Amino acid sequence: MGYANGTTVSIGRSKMEIEKILQKYHATAFGTYQEDDRALVQFKIMGRSFQIGLPLLPLADFMETPTGRSRTERQALETQEKETRRRWRAVCLVLKAKLELIETGSSSVDAEFFPYLVLPDGETVQDKLMSHVESLISGKDLGKLLAPPK
Repeated sequence: MGYANGTTVSIGRSKMEIEKILQKYHATAFGTYQEDDRALVQFKIMGRSFQIGLPLLPLADFMETPTGRSRTERQALETQEKETRRRWRAVCLVLKAKLELIETGSSSVDAEFFPYLVLPDGETVQDKLMSHVESLISGKDLGKLLAPPK
């Protein structure tokens, strides 16, 4: 079971809460965007733009229960909606926690949001670097990667 499983908080309410959180922590621009397979939270803090992606699962992923029983289309739509609401609540929690760490001086904008930094070409650092990181990890002895710093 994931965080906020069974939440009844609407997607719209979660989006409004995210916007209030971003305002509270001094974001100078912000917004949410949603299409069929993904949602985005975009914001600007300290002159930097960030974009957090939220993958949304297709209806086909909900046509069966976890035990393999078939669902009607209506049941699948309801289950998909519940999962989407849960995911928006999780993003809300993560943003609030990260921004509170920054506000209290326990962390920095760079440390908390580096993967989501939007680069001049429109890609995020995460999008740009993930394939490179994966190839580095797969080509190395994990013992060396996990060794204590020198």
